[in-house]
Amino acid sequence: MKYLLAILLVYINSIAFVWGENSDSLIAVQCYKTADSLYNSGFYVESQTAYKKAQDKFLALVNETDKEVYWIKYIKSFANIGYNLNILNKQKEAIGIINKGLKIGTIRLGKDHNIIGNLHNSMGSVYTGKGNYNLAIKSHFQSLKIKLNSVGPEHKSVGSSYGNIAINYYYLGDYKKSVEYNLQAKEIFEKKLGAEHPNVASINNNLGEVYRSLNQNEDALQCYEISMKIWKKMLGNEHPYLAFSYNNLGVVYFNLKEHDKALEHYNKALEVLGKTYPEDHTDLGACYVNIGRVYLAKSETKLAKVNHDKALTIYKNAFGFYHPRVAEVYLNLAMIQYELKDYKNGIQYFQKGFNSSIKYFNSTGLFINPTISSSTEINSTIILLDLIIGKAQTYYKMSL
Repeated sequence: MKYLLAILLVYINSIAFVWGENSDSLIAVQCYKTADSLYNSGFYVESQTAYKKAQDKFLALVNETDKEVYWIKYIKSFANIGYNLNILNKQKEAIGIINKGLKIGTIRLGKDHNIIGNLHNSMGSVYTGKGNYNLAIKSHFQSLKIKLNSVGPEHKSVGSSYGNIAINYYYLGDYKKSVEYNLQAKEIFEKKLGAEHPNVASINNNLGEVYRSLNQNEDALQCYEISMKIWKKMLGNEHPYLAFSYNNLGVVYFNLKEHDKALEHYNKALEVLGKTYPEDHTDLGACYVNIGRVYLAKSETKLAKVNHDKALTIYKNAFGFYHPRVAEVYLNLAMIQYELKDYKNGIQYFQKGFNSSIKYFNSTGLFINPTISSSTEINSTIILLDLIIGKAQTYYKMSL
């Protein structure tokens, strides 16, 4: 089982500002532009502060004038703030913010307004961050329906909806649909934004993910290299998006058993993310997992364990104990002990992996195995199967 950095969520801040009424409106607009600039540069913590300041300014203007144009900017700010919170792994807070925006926006603008589509798009991205892919698809289709009616089938925000729908079909393993929606998004972005726009890079990155999952490694490499070339040109060498390309290229090289190249790219991803993300961000955890997997493949077990321990700390703090990412780290730690022929400690890690995979299974007994039925709540069947097989193999080694 591989763990990647999140596939890029395509989002567009597409509404231009045309003002000139008073100094308060100009200050609000400037705050918003500053927030967008910080966001586009990958400074998500700083952009969050600026978005909130802009929102407060627009709220004051709404209360003072009750003008529709200020209401639109104020309500749109909930989509920006919620989306930004999602990037910062604050999904619970993001859902509350977006729901507040939907409530206010539906009353003031109506349920079919373009800004309501933005809010549904942000909500879908939050659900993706939480791993609720079917709910994410539902939200993105709500956004798509509104966008098609309000701005037309070739608008760039429609491409954004297609790209986000594709992401969730990818996570659900429906690669055919993922390719279909990615290609629709790519066609719109290339036509409306040009072949070297960052959103075109995002779609190439996403297509690369699908092709890699289909074991079409050469096609995947080509897509990743296109996305990296665009991002370097448009965003510079230290933007977080570059980390996605480095990471994903590392995955392909790992699959091709070119471990040194894989390690080089994973370390570049970690370096880039470390400059802009907080040290407990889950994408840094994903980097540590991938680096640890390379060291395990190279039989450098000490370094493999160090990196997995770092990932485990990040994931448990972010997700709690019952989560597939936590379970996968325990699986990998068990395999490190297996490599060391320390089978008893390996069994302990397998058991912790069961606890993280199966809801309400809390046994720590080394010889107690879970009973699986149709009502058992499992967060990742694939990881659980790997845990079962790995524990059985370890038992066998212990018996020799």
